[in-house]
Amino acid sequence: MAAYKFMKACEDAGLTQRELAAAAGVPQRTVARVELADNTSLDTLDKLATT
Repeated sequence: MAAYKFMKACEDAGLTQRELAAAAGVPQRTVARVELADNTSLDTLDKLATT
């Protein structure tokens, strides 16, 4: 459920994985892992959420 909300928020903002990753200072594969609901640290989620 959280992964879906994350993907929807990115889509609504018009951001690609690559764009979000660059803005948050994380690798693109990190954004992909979040979208797949893979294990992600709270620090990383915070970076992505506040970008």
